[in-house]
Amino acid sequence: MQDQNALTRAIPSTRQGKPYTFYQLHQNNITSEELYSWSTSIDVVEDYEIYLNSKIKTSETSQSVFYNCSLGWFGRTCQYTFIKGLSFVRPTFIDFVTQVFDVKRTASELLYPNPSDHTIYSCYTHIKCERDLPEICLDWREICDGKVDCVNGGQDEMFCAELEISDCAENEYRCHYGGQCIPKEMFHDDEFNSDCLDGTDEPEPFFDSICVGDPSFHCEERSCRYSLCEVNSTEKTQIQVPPFSYLCDRFVDIDAIDNETDETHCENWLCDNVYTRCDGVWNCLNGIDESNCKGSPCPSYTHPCLLPANNTMICLPLSKVNDNHIDCRGATDERWFCQQLYPSYTTSRYKCWNDSKCINTRHLCNLEPDHPYGRDQFIDCDLHEDDEQFCPTHYTPYSICEPEYSDDRTIKEKILCDLAEKYPRGSDRLYREDLHLKLTYSGYYPTDLSDKKEITFDMSQNSSIKLIQFNKPALPEIDFETAWFCNRGIPIMVSSQRYSMCLCPPSYYGNRCQYQNQRVSLTLQFHTIHSPFMWRTIVFQFFIMLVDEENTIQSYEQITYSPIRDCNIKYNIYLLFKDRPKNQSKTYNVRIDAYIMNNLTYHGSWYLSIPFPFLPVNRLASIVTIPLRAQQIQNDCDENICGKHGRCIYYFSSNNFFCQCDTNWKGRWCHLKRHSDDKCRCSPNSLCIEPGICLCTLNRFGSRCYLTRSSCKLNSCSNRGLCLSDDQRISESNFTCICNEGYWGKECEKISTFVDIFFSNIPIPQAIYAHLIRAYENNTAAHQRITTFTKIPLDRNFVTLKISSLFNILFIEFDKAYYLAVIQEEILFRNYIRTEINPSRQCLSIDKLLNSLELTLSILHRVKYYHRICQNHQQFSCFYDDIYMCLCNLERQANCFSFDHNMTYDCAGRFYCENHAQCYQDHPTCPKQLLCACPDCFYGAQCQFSTKDSSFSMDIILAYHIRPHVSFADQSFPVKVSLAITSVIVCLGLINGICSVMTFANKRFYQVGCGIYLIANSIVSFFPIIMIGFKLTSLILTQTFAIKNRTYILISCILIDFLLDTTLNIGNWLNACVAIERAINICRGVKFNKNRSKKIAKWTIVILILFIILTALHKPFYRELINDEDQYDRRTLCVVTYSPWIKQYDITINIIHLFTPFIINIISALIIIIIAARKRSSAQTHLTRKQHLKKQLDEHKHLLISPIILVLLALPRLILVLFSGCMKS
Repeated sequence: MQDQNALTRAIPSTRQGKPYTFYQLHQNNITSEELYSWSTSIDVVEDYEIYLNSKIKTSETSQSVFYNCSLGWFGRTCQYTFIKGLSFVRPTFIDFVTQVFDVKRTASELLYPNPSDHTIYSCYTHIKCERDLPEICLDWREICDGKVDCVNGGQDEMFCAELEISDCAENEYRCHYGGQCIPKEMFHDDEFNSDCLDGTDEPEPFFDSICVGDPSFHCEERSCRYSLCEVNSTEKTQIQVPPFSYLCDRFVDIDAIDNETDETHCENWLCDNVYTRCDGVWNCLNGIDESNCKGSPCPSYTHPCLLPANNTMICLPLSKVNDNHIDCRGATDERWFCQQLYPSYTTSRYKCWNDSKCINTRHLCNLEPDHPYGRDQFIDCDLHEDDEQFCPTHYTPYSICEPEYSDDRTIKEKILCDLAEKYPRGSDRLYREDLHLKLTYSGYYPTDLSDKKEITFDMSQNSSIKLIQFNKPALPEIDFETAWFCNRGIPIMVSSQRYSMCLCPPSYYGNRCQYQNQRVSLTLQFHTIHSPFMWRTIVFQFFIMLVDEENTIQSYEQITYSPIRDCNIKYNIYLLFKDRPKNQSKTYNVRIDAYIMNNLTYHGSWYLSIPFPFLPVNRLASIVTIPLRAQQIQNDCDENICGKHGRCIYYFSSNNFFCQCDTNWKGRWCHLKRHSDDKCRCSPNSLCIEPGICLCTLNRFGSRCYLTRSSCKLNSCSNRGLCLSDDQRISESNFTCICNEGYWGKECEKISTFVDIFFSNIPIPQAIYAHLIRAYENNTAAHQRITTFTKIPLDRNFVTLKISSLFNILFIEFDKAYYLAVIQEEILFRNYIRTEINPSRQCLSIDKLLNSLELTLSILHRVKYYHRICQNHQQFSCFYDDIYMCLCNLERQANCFSFDHNMTYDCAGRFYCENHAQCYQDHPTCPKQLLCACPDCFYGAQCQFSTKDSSFSMDIILAYHIRPHVSFADQSFPVKVSLAITSVIVCLGLINGICSVMTFANKRFYQVGCGIYLIANSIVSFFPIIMIGFKLTSLILTQTFAIKNRTYILISCILIDFLLDTTLNIGNWLNACVAIERAINICRGVKFNKNRSKKIAKWTIVILILFIILTALHKPFYRELINDEDQYDRRTLCVVTYSPWIKQYDITINIIHLFTPFIINIISALIIIIIAARKRSSAQTHLTRKQHLKKQLDEHKHLLISPIILVLLALPRLILVLFSGCMKS
C-alpha cells in the first residue's frame, strides 16, 4: 500500500496486514505525518505522535502496534474489508457507498428483484404498536401522519394534535404539516434541499424514487404527512412573464392570461436567435436556426437531406423546407407533419414513405422479432428494396437510434435519428433544460477588449464554475443481495469470522440497520452581522451539543467555520440520544458553543429548544447570527447559582442561561467533581471542553489535538493571503486562501480589476451605482448580479471602480438613467479597463422607443416587439422596461434578462448598515466586503455616527477638493486658489501687523488707555493671521496624508479654531474699548484723567481676555475627529458636536461677541459725532446745528463704516453657527 521497505525487513507479513511496534517505527524515522498519509486510523496516528513527543518512552507504549493493512483492508487491526475481491482496486469509502446505492436505485427503476427478498425493512420499535398485519412493522414516518396505524389505542397518533395548534414567530415560516417552524430566510432558498420535514418550503416537486439510491440528509429526513407533501395552492405562483429565452420557442411555458401566452403574437419575433440557434430543436418552421451548426455536413441556408429514391445525401435549400412537399426520407424537411399527427410522442417523427404513418425513430433498422419493441414497427412502413441498402449492416436487436450508439452513427443515420425531439411541445419546463443568459454575438466594449481575447480566464480554476471530472478505477460488481443486506447501511466483511456486518448511518441501528433511531436532525446556517472582511482572519469552532437539563451531553458534532469562506453553507447534523429509547422524563435542548480557534477563547452560546418530544424525529432548522463581541459572564444570575467552579452564561438567542463549568467539574450547577478516569486528556496547546472533547488550534486536529495539518505548511497563498486547512473529515490536503483586499483567486494570485469610467458630454454625478452582470459559461446557471455604490470626487471627470469578481457586463446608473459601460462576450481577465460613457451608451426606456399603441399592450404582447427596437434604432446598444434589461447584439437582435429596478439594498437582510443606509456587497450570497451608502448627516463604516447638530468651519468644504496622496502641483484649482489667496492675506496681514506694532510702540501713545488698547490689538492681530495660514497648511498636509499623526491632528483640531475664534473676538472687543475711551474722552474734555485711563485699560485687557476665554472654554471639549471614508478615499475631518443646550449657549455667546462690540462702536461713534457737533455749534454760530452735525458725520464716517465692515466679514462665521445642521458628504 505504501513504500515501507525499511520496515518490511523487521517483521514477516501476515494475511491482512503487517504489524509494527511504535519502537520499530521510531527506529526507522517514520513520522506521524507519514503514518497519516498511509490512511492509518487517526487514533493510532495520534497515539504514535504522543509516543514520539514523550520524553520517557515506556516499554508499554513502545510495544503499541501499528498494522500496515493490505490493499482493500482497513481497521485498527486490518479486520475489515468492503466485499470479497476488492483487493485489486483502491476504492474510497465514498466510491463504495455510491456503488451500493447505485445498485439499489437501478433495481428500483427495473422493479426487479424485490428488495424484500434480500433485506428486512427498517422499523421504529420505541412504541408498542399492534397492527392488523403482524408482519408489518411501524415506520417513524407513520407517526402523526393523520391516520391510525396501531390498533392498540392509536399509539402512533397520541399527542399529535399539538402539532396543529402550535404557532410560529413573525420572522418564521410555518411548514404546512407537523408544526415545524423555520426562519423565513430559509423559505425558497434551495430547491433541492428542503428545511421542512414535509418539504413544503421549496416549490419544486420531490421525487421519492430517487431517494432509493440517495443516502443523503435530504432524503433520510423527509416525511410526507397527511398523504402528500405538496405546497398549498396559496403558495403556488404563476409566472406572469417568463425568461426572455422562453418566448416564442414553440413551447408553452405559462398558462393563458386573457388568451395570451408566451407563444402568442410572435409575428415580429426572430425565431433564429442566440437561444434557439443550434440547440437541436427546430424553433423556426424552416429550421434556419439549425442550419450550418457544428458538425453539419451542409453550408448555411441548407439542411442535409436523404433522397428517398436512393438514400443519397444532398443539401436541401431552405426554400424547399416547409413547403408542404416532402423531398427527404422520413420527412426531415416537413417535420410539421408528424408533429401535428403525434404532438405528444416526441420520438414518433419518422414518416413512412408513401404512407401517412409516423413511427418511433428508435425502431429504425430493428427487425428482430423477439425484440421488446416488436418486429412490425418498421415493416409497416412498407419497405422497398432501397431500404435494404440502408439497413443491412444494422439489423440488430437494437435500433441505430438507441442512445448508446450515438457516437458510432454515420452521417446518414444521424440525419434520421435527429428527427426525435428532445422534449414534447407543451411539455413542462421542469423536464427541459433551462436557457440562461447567453452573450453570443454581443461583442466587446470598449472595443480594445476584443484585441485581448486570448487573455480569457481559465474557468477550470474555479470549482464553482466547472467541475473537473477524474477517472477512477471501476469497483467490482456488487450484487443486489449484498447491496440490500444492510437496508440503508453499508455491508463490510469481518476477516476473522468471515461474516458480513453493517455500518449504519445515524438514522438506523441494529446488526442489519433494521431499527430506526430517535434523533434530532438539525440544519444550521451561520451569519455574521458585521462585514465578513472584519472576520477574515477569524476561524470559529462550533460545538453543537444535545444536552439534558443536568447539562449532560447526549451527543455532539463539531464544525470548523470561517465567516469569509463558509458563509453560504448549510450544515446538516444528526444528534442522537444516549439512551435507547430516550428518557421521556428528561427535557432536552440543543446548545451551540462557539470558540475562536485563533486564540482558543470562548465567544458565546446559542439555545435551541426541542418542541414535541413525543416525535421520533425532531426536525430543526435555524440561522445562528454571530455578533462581533463575545458573550460576557453575567453577574445578574441568582447569587452563587453556579458555585465556585462555574460561570453564569446567558445565551445570545434567549434569556436562558447555563453554567459553564471549570475543568474537572460537571453538573447543572457545576457542583460535581469528575472522577480520575473522567478527566481531560487534551494536548497542552489545546482547550478541554469536556472529557473527550478538545478544542484544537488552527491547523491542528485529532481527538486530542496532537496532530498537525501539513496542507498550510508551505507558502500556499500568494500576496500574504491567510491559509486555512479544510475540515480533515472532508479533505486531507485541501486548503482555502483568505485573500487580502485587492487580491482574489484560489491562491490569491489574481489582482483586482480597476475600471476607470470617464464621462463625456454628460453631467458628472456626485455618485453612481455600478451593476455587474455575469453570464455563466455554457449556460450552467442563471446570471449573477452584483450592485455597488461609489462617490465621485468633486473635481474629477472619471471614477475608478475596484472589482474583485468576474463579470461580463457593467451598467452605470445615476439620476435614474442607465449606461452600458463594459460588455464582454467572453470573460477576459484584465487588470485595467478604461471605458467612456456618453449619450450613445445610455439605455433608454421603452417609453421612448415604442409608440403609444404598443405601450398600451400587455407585457406578454409588448415584449414580442423588442427585436424590432434593436433593428429600428441602430445607434443604441441597450434599453429597458420594468422587468428586463436588454442588449442589442451585433446582429441587432434583442437579448434581455431579468433586472430588478427596485432592488432593496440590504445585503441579503444582514442589517449591517444603520440609520436607513443602503448596503452593497461584492457577492450576492457569500460577500467578502460590505459597503454602506450613508444618507445625509451620517457617516462611518456602518453609518453609525451622526453629524446632526454639528458645527464646522469653512475648511471642511475645501477638504473635499483636496486630493489624497497627490502632490500640491496636481491638486484641484480651488485648492490652489485658496492657498494663493490665503498666502496673500497672511503676507499682507503680517505686514500690517508689523507696521501697527511699530507705529503704536511709541511711548507717547502710552499716555492714555486708548494707546494701550491699540498696541494690544496690534499684537493680537498677528494670531488670527498666523492661525489662518497654519490652518490651511495643516488641512492640506493632513488630507494629502503628509501628516498622519492623529494626536497632532487632534490637537490642531482643538486649538487652531479655538485660538482663531478667541483672538478675533479679543480684537473686536479691543476695538470697542478704543471707541468707548474716545467717547469718554470727548465727553469729559479737559476733565479726562489720563493716568486713570491707563490703569483701567490694563485691567480691562486682562479681564476681556479672561472673559472671552471662559465664554469659549466649552468649544475644545466638543471638538472631535471623524473619518469620512469610501472604498477609495479616506478623510479625517474636524467637527464640533454640541448638545442642544450647549448649542443654544454657543449661539448666544457668538451673537454677544459679534454684535456687542459692533453696537458699542456704533453708539460710541454717534456720541463722538453728536458731542463734537454740539461743541462746534457753540463756537461757530454762523452754521446751524444740523450743518455742524452733517459736517461731523462726514468727518467721522470711518467710525461708522469700519464696524459695519467688520460685522459683514464676521457674518459667515455666525451663519455657520446658526444654520449648521449636519455634514452632507
